[in-house]
Amino acid sequence: MKGIEGRKPRTDRKIDVKPLLPNLTKMAIYRLSFITQMPVKSLAEYLIMTGLQNKEVIDRLAASFQRDIRINNTYYNGDLNNPSIKIRTEPGTHDTISVRVNMKTNEVLMVLAYSLGCSKSRVCAVLIEYSMDNYTIVNDLIRGYLERGLDNERMEELKQLISYINKVDPNNITWAQLLSHIIEEVHTPVLTSLQDKVDHFLIHNWRDN
Repeated sequence: MKGIEGRKPRTDRKIDVKPLLPNLTKMAIYRLSFITQMPVKSLAEYLIMTGLQNKEVIDRLAASFQRDIRINNTYYNGDLNNPSIKIRTEPGTHDTISVRVNMKTNEVLMVLAYSLGCSKSRVCAVLIEYSMDNYTIVNDLIRGYLERGLDNERMEELKQLISYINKVDPNNITWAQLLSHIIEEVHTPVLTSLQDKVDHFLIHNWRDN
C-alpha cells in the first residue's frame, strides 16, 4: 500500500476561516442569504472573492496597509502610521460565521494579512464588511440571482418597474431593495419558486396599474 508521503495537495481543497463580524453585518448576510437562497458559506466566500477584485474595496482597504503590496497589477505603498484594521470588540457586539475559501484565495488573504499586520480571519471580516457596503457588488449579486431564476419576459417587466419607480421617486431603488420588497409582500406559502412570487407581485402591484 502506498503511503501518503509525496502526495500532491488538492488544488480544489478549501480552507476554513471564521471571521468575526459585527452583529448587524451578520444579520444582513443572513437576510441576503435568505433572499437569494444562497448558503451563508457560499455567500461569504462570494463577498470575499468579489471584494478582492473590486477596486473600490481594495482602495478602501489600502488606507490600512502597513507594508508594501501589489494587488491586481497595482502597487500600494504601506505605512506603519496608517490606521490599523485591528479592533477590540465588546462582548455581545460581534459574532463569527464560517466560510471556506480555495487555496489560491487563501494565499492572497495571507499576503494581505501580512501587509495589514493582522490575522487572516480579520482580513476576511473586513472584506465581507466592505463588500456588503458596496452598492455595485450587492446589486450585481441580486440582479444575477434574478436573471438566473427568471425568464426574459419577467426580467424585462422588473426592469420596467424599476425604471418607472426611479422616475417618480428621487431615491433610486436598487435590485436588492426590489427583491427584498417582493419577498416581504408575497407571503403566500403555496408560492415557492422565484418566478411564481414575481408573477404574484407583478399581477397585484404592477400589471393592474
